[in-house]
Amino acid sequence: MTHIQILIHPEQRRLIIRPCLPDAPDSLRWAKGGGEKELSNRDMLCRIFAAKVFDLMKWDSEYRYKMLGRPAVYQEEMLFLFKLTDFELFMGGKKRRSYLPGEWRDYFGAPVESHEEQYKIDLADGYITTDRV
Repeated sequence: MTHIQILIHPEQRRLIIRPCLPDAPDSLRWAKGGGEKELSNRDMLCRIFAAKVFDLMKWDSEYRYKMLGRPAVYQEEMLFLFKLTDFELFMGGKKRRSYLPGEWRDYFGAPVESHEEQYKIDLADGYITTDRV
């Protein structure tokens, strides 16, 4: 697949990346090649999209944020789920300092009791496409 859709759930603070056909609404070409040519990553500038996500999350644009995506399945469709509330924060200039959310310090990942619940997906429940972020 050379195209993806980005779906955002504003209340749950989640972002989903799903493969799609080139003619799907809001499709983005994320890879070069395809067909007989080998796929390779395509550089994508996303300043406006990033600004909208920063605004949604009320993040400080002076800092950098790193999120981990997790493979997920919804109705036999492979997706990538990013919980925007789970991030690593980088502050500073050349010597960046990393800060983790306080609740991460006592765990290696989500507690077992809440892990499955935190990663359930229902695309019919409040996800919007990137044009309405």
